[in-house]
Amino acid sequence: MSDWPVPPDEMVVDDETRLRPVFESPPEQMYSLIDANRSRLGRYLQFATPEYSLEDAREYARQCRDKWGRQGEQSYAIIHGGQLAGTIGILRFGSDNRAVEIGYWIGVEFEGRGIVTACVEKMLEMCFDRLAVNQVNIGAAVDNRRSRAVAERAGFRLDGVTRQWLVNGSGGLDDMARYSMLRNEWLELRR
Repeated sequence: MSDWPVPPDEMVVDDETRLRPVFESPPEQMYSLIDANRSRLGRYLQFATPEYSLEDAREYARQCRDKWGRQGEQSYAIIHGGQLAGTIGILRFGSDNRAVEIGYWIGVEFEGRGIVTACVEKMLEMCFDRLAVNQVNIGAAVDNRRSRAVAERAGFRLDGVTRQWLVNGSGGLDDMARYSMLRNEWLELRR
């Protein structure tokens, strides 16, 4: 799979939620959301360190723009009720095994509303229909119950635990619960 179809510029998740390319959101808003959630995000995500700056947010937006439509990372801003709520995206693409990994995070004020689960389901639709992949993976720290619950609600299967795999914001290593969904499983869920 050397060809990477151009991803949609916007995806409608529901009446209140849209997915738009990260680089279309002002980096100042992204930085503000990360800064407000830094200690919680840093527990699980490598980038959410005390040193994360507005310039880091700007650089991330530039990288996302440069990679758009090419094989690799495709990152979307989660816009809920007109506000930036978090991000979701394809983090890696395996061309030989037709597999992708998606990742996500959301601000605490948006938790508990089913927003991320709905966004994951929309990403599954894009991955299996538009990108014709065979497998979608999600990895989450073993003790990150909220992130793991999203994968489970969306119908992913727990494949196992990889020990000391994820680097968190303090540089520590966390065990990772690895989830996957195959195309035929997704088709079955849609029936």
